[in-house]
Amino acid sequence: MRIKTGTVYDTVWSSAMQFSTTALVTPGMTADSASNITINSASIHGTMTSMGDYASVTTKGFIYSQNPNPTFSNGTAVTVSGTVSATTMPKSFSTALSNLNSGRTYYYRLFSIGKISNTQSDTSYSSQKTFITPESCDSIPYNLAKDSVTITEAYLHWTPRVGQANFEIDYGYAGHTPGEGTSLIVNLDTVAHLTGLQGGRSYSAYVRAVCANSYSDWSTLLSFTTMPSPCAEVSGIHTSDIRHSSAIIEWTPGNITQNKWEVLFAKQSDAYPTTPTIVVNDPIFSPIGLTQLTNYKMKIRANCDPFYSEWSEDFTFATIQMGLEDEAQEKLSVKVYPNPSEGVIFFDTQMAQVEKIEIISSLGAQVYSSNKVPEKLNLSRFGAGMYFIQITTDRGIQLEKILIK
Repeated sequence: MRIKTGTVYDTVWSSAMQFSTTALVTPGMTADSASNITINSASIHGTMTSMGDYASVTTKGFIYSQNPNPTFSNGTAVTVSGTVSATTMPKSFSTALSNLNSGRTYYYRLFSIGKISNTQSDTSYSSQKTFITPESCDSIPYNLAKDSVTITEAYLHWTPRVGQANFEIDYGYAGHTPGEGTSLIVNLDTVAHLTGLQGGRSYSAYVRAVCANSYSDWSTLLSFTTMPSPCAEVSGIHTSDIRHSSAIIEWTPGNITQNKWEVLFAKQSDAYPTTPTIVVNDPIFSPIGLTQLTNYKMKIRANCDPFYSEWSEDFTFATIQMGLEDEAQEKLSVKVYPNPSEGVIFFDTQMAQVEKIEIISSLGAQVYSSNKVPEKLNLSRFGAGMYFIQITTDRGIQLEKILIK
């Protein structure tokens, strides 16, 4: 109050009073349980029961996130249509969510934006609800099948379940169980390329989905057989004649088209040479110049360029003791001496009819080849070490091993 005293005005105040505005009553909203939940979708629901102090509701809908208590700043908003007024309460709303991630927990709640007055608006949220999308690995990939099976390769393909992108293949010889075979991981694809298979073998395979922290169960068994190899293993290795210094070894080819083989031959107490002896046309190997009463070993594989069969198991035999009637036969082989040598070796062909001589180093390099046997040969220029001498005569193949000091 203003009071005038003469020509001067003065202001007089009453004692102070206080008051409090009432708290804003937000709309009544409840998030309801989700439904139709799949690995990448769900339907969420909510109910609005009152307007509160809102004069009107301008926008309403849901906020959802993988973080608790989602808001506009950290969640995804989905608006819903429908008129809201005090006379329409309670009012239920629903919306369908898609493109969700499998195996995740989602939080959601109802929101409303309304006018408190003509110039002021406010945003309110309901309490939150949650749902969990199923893990994509809860289902097993299906339709596992084979395609383009060759001698050494095969392609497998399958149908994934929704949300599955990464897979594990387990394959091995027929009848294996998962965990015993070879594992192959396939990312972002539904085709597996298997390599290094063996021709004419039966295989089994399984597939399962790989998720972030889990796996699906294994699929049903797939069986397949690779194409037969054109270079099948030989069989039936046997000796048809054994003497004190020679032997005849025969075998059964892997198939009727085979006409070339590789033979590794040595005393049983020695290592195999690095370079094999080549046998063509007939499956017969006839080593000569052997030592009486000595154990020998050999193994054979077919050469079907560009393919090779597997090596056979070691075949062993022992030469017999020389008798008087064998002395003349002894002269049909070539004598190689001295052994060991300082570098120069001598050859005595005696009565042997030599067709070819080859000398190979321990590293597999051919250092000498001729259709005639020299009287002597200096190997010192090739360096010290072990050398393998293969002499082909009209009786067979004579193999010698010479040490050069």
